[in-house]
Amino acid sequence: MNKFKEEIKELKKRYKMPLEVKKIGKSYYVYASTTVWDKEKKKRKKISRYLGKMTENGFREKERFRYGVRSIYEYGNMKLLYEIIREELLEKLKEIFPMYWGEVIAMGMIRVINATPLRLMKSRWKKYYRTCQGFCV
Repeated sequence: MNKFKEEIKELKKRYKMPLEVKKIGKSYYVYASTTVWDKEKKKRKKISRYLGKMTENGFREKERFRYGVRSIYEYGNMKLLYEIIREELLEKLKEIFPMYWGEVIAMGMIRVINATPLRLMKSRWKKYYRTCQGFCV
């Protein structure tokens, strides 16, 4: 703990709030801590927010997007639908809708998978488009 004193002083200046260092196991973790008044219980309540970890090399901030949102694309259901359409309907759709057959197929596939309103078709297609670039319209 003594070896981190100077660094903790620098962190206090940088964050401009009270800091708390907790030792958990063999590691030291830095938290911003404060108190708020709990009206129901009529007493103070401590609130801490994790900032990072003290290591031998100094302070290491927490990873902001460690568990961030990942893109999830659906492949199998789109491939199955396209194969059904290709075998049964593709030529007929090209004949009936010579200019817009691709849009008709895309909207139909989206509606079959998920009852999506027209205003959300564009965002849904963006999700599916990458998965079916090789075989879709």
